[in-house]
Amino acid sequence: TCYIRCSRLSGCTDYTGESNAVKKTVGSLGVAPTVTAGSICGTGTVTLGATCSTGTTATWYSASTGGTSISSGASFTSPSLSATTTYYVSCKSSAGCESGRTSVVATVNGGATAPTVTPASICGTGTVTLGATCSTGATATWYSASTGGTSIASGASYTTPSLTATTTYYVSCKSSAGCESATVPVVATVNGSLSGPSAIKNGTICGTGTVELGAICTTGTPTWYATATGGTSFTTGSVYVTPVLTATTSYYVSCKSTAGCESPRIEVKATVIAKITNGGTIQADESICLGKTPAQITSVTPASGGDASAAIEYLWLQTTSLSNGTCPLNIVGQNLYTEIPNSNSPNYQPSAITQTTCYIRCARRAGCTDFIGGESNTVKKTVLANCEGKDPVCLSRKTTVSNSTLCGDATQSYGLYFADLKGNVVSPNQHFTVKSGELTEFCDGTAVLNYTACVTGGTSNDCINVIVNYSGRTGTPPTGSPVANTHCTGYSPNLGDWYYYPTSNGTFTGSGIYAGLTGTYTQNMAAFQLGTGASLNDITKFGASSWFKINITNGGTNNWTTASKDGDINVTLGTPTTIASVTATANPTAICTGGDVNLTATLDANSKSINCTPTYSWVGSNGFTSTQATVTNTNVTASTTYTVTVTFTAANGSKCSVTATTGVTINPTPATPTVTSGSICGTGTVTLGATCSTGSTATWYSAS
Repeated sequence: TCYIRCSRLSGCTDYTGESNAVKKTVGSLGVAPTVTAGSICGTGTVTLGATCSTGTTATWYSASTGGTSISSGASFTSPSLSATTTYYVSCKSSAGCESGRTSVVATVNGGATAPTVTPASICGTGTVTLGATCSTGATATWYSASTGGTSIASGASYTTPSLTATTTYYVSCKSSAGCESATVPVVATVNGSLSGPSAIKNGTICGTGTVELGAICTTGTPTWYATATGGTSFTTGSVYVTPVLTATTSYYVSCKSTAGCESPRIEVKATVIAKITNGGTIQADESICLGKTPAQITSVTPASGGDASAAIEYLWLQTTSLSNGTCPLNIVGQNLYTEIPNSNSPNYQPSAITQTTCYIRCARRAGCTDFIGGESNTVKKTVLANCEGKDPVCLSRKTTVSNSTLCGDATQSYGLYFADLKGNVVSPNQHFTVKSGELTEFCDGTAVLNYTACVTGGTSNDCINVIVNYSGRTGTPPTGSPVANTHCTGYSPNLGDWYYYPTSNGTFTGSGIYAGLTGTYTQNMAAFQLGTGASLNDITKFGASSWFKINITNGGTNNWTTASKDGDINVTLGTPTTIASVTATANPTAICTGGDVNLTATLDANSKSINCTPTYSWVGSNGFTSTQATVTNTNVTASTTYTVTVTFTAANGSKCSVTATTGVTINPTPATPTVTSGSICGTGTVTLGATCSTGSTATWYSAS
């Protein structure tokens, strides 16, 4: 379009004045821009973009219409924004033509909140699982460094590779818009592993009750469980006292650190041992002389009951506190009995006693601390005052005879004294020294004294040998006892300390200068006392004392006077040795299961049992008992040890015993053979076969 301005003066009707012409060319409005929105996390500037066609420029506005532009150019950086804001952009040509405005959004996204983290630990080498919690819509993103680098995982948990040392990881929260919080450190702690308890204490109780167990940890605290694995602990500490138990129970203990690391569990056992229920029986009562040694107390039946897997332990008790001659009961708390040290045996040999003494055998299972319920019967060993009327010899015995020194006078050292043995040839009276001898005493009250005495100061061959037989042994001092008087001034012997043989007869023979000398020997009384014998310092212990008379019946080579001569003897007696014994035999000694065994108890000749009533007691480890000297144990099914005890009871009531053992072995029954049948055609022999186990032989029969 062209334009002219015309002008006229006021009042004129026409326009005489024309200006130059102005031309207005109409161009196109232009194409709207292609826009690029922008966003930011949290507060800040946002850069937006717009692309216009060639020859036009992007022009930015804060409003969709009107207003003035706030910027121009292909990009626009907003001021700092805290909320999403819409801007507008148009394309404007150099001719001033402008397209319509297009909205461009500067999005302000909220910043992601840092996560809440869960660290974790492990004992020893291994993986660790860490945790992180983000707000809704955000995802935990894991890194190995606090800044930079790429993420190593995403998600609420992260499992590390196997670690040997404590390691720190980092985690952020990342929104779906890509907004990411600052990272937070999360520690994967590697604690050292623990070893089990360095020491444990098992416990044992007999019967029912609580048991104290223990454990010591070098590191950590003892932690107790009822099972070897799994379950929860029920207590901690170095000592654990169980509830009341009736059976053996295993508990388990580990060492646990404050970091929660725990060692493997170790078994600790509370053993409950069933107590012995039967103390068994022992034998036998006995009457003995003052200061003598009682016979051994032997087991008749062993203690039994309780836990058979635990050995039986024994303890013997004794007391001299009798009530009216009766052995008291062993009541707990009254302390009437005292323990005998080192007496852990089913049998017990008492030492010499001077008071009547009662004995009890107590038994318990190994591991038990008390003997309650395991007591035997009581055995009473009665001490007889001075042994009057009692026989000191229960079992046949031998005692050595040697020379004595009389009254502490070395010049009076002799064992045998003969009044003027040589008749009128030698004076003063003849002294003989006892060189050797032996006193053998039998249970039936008889004895034999055999000794050789040689002339004091003479040759070693100038001797006589005397053999004297005694009978009627008694502990009652008879009238005219040879110990009533003595050659020793000031010696007042206790007649009750001796025992006596009122009847004797013997013979003697000579040698050396007495060769061929023979005669008879009689004593009106002989007295004996066991002990160390007479000595220079103790005149109270003669071994023997008697007056005797010899009757020389043959004067021998030197024609000694054939006459009766008086004399006396004082010798030392040693410690007696028992010579009586019993032999136990089993026939056969090996049988098959269910077979019979014949048992025989045989007394030796020294036992003189024909005059001292013996009683027999067989006890087998299989429970067999008998009171016969010869007996058969039938249907024996297990290897068995048999013990026979023979008790001698003299006419005056004295008792002693001897024991012996034997046994039988069970041979196992072979297994049934594997057989091979045979056949034949027509008449002929048939070969059959049988295979037996090693060590057995096939035996053939014609009947079943």
